[in-house]
Amino acid sequence: MDLALAAGISARHMSFIETGRSRPGRETLGRLAGVLEIPGREENALFEAAGYARRHRHAEFDGPELGHVRSVLRFIRDRHVPNSALVFDRHWEIVMANSVHDLLVEFLTDGRTSDPRIRGNLLRLNT
Repeated sequence: MDLALAAGISARHMSFIETGRSRPGRETLGRLAGVLEIPGREENALFEAAGYARRHRHAEFDGPELGHVRSVLRFIRDRHVPNSALVFDRHWEIVMANSVHDLLVEFLTDGRTSDPRIRGNLLRLNT
């Protein structure tokens, strides 16, 4: 009932959706996803499972669509010198770092690891 109220739909309609007696419309599905704070990638999967088109576009970081974003991130990264700066993805893989970050990693690890899988991942770097 709380979910229905937060999404602005009736408790009866929510019950029908839950039991499969009713299929949610695209707008209703979007409101439910918003109330539940479902991330974009998972929201796309939800929409596709319900038979609707994706709601959010997906672009690879290296793709041409994000060229301007990459240039802005490079600008910010380079302006952080003499401080360490990096950009990482949702898997904690480091996709951009400035030269100071590389020096800091070398200092903190005492040169213990040269494995790029460890050096390139923010979580594994601490092991």
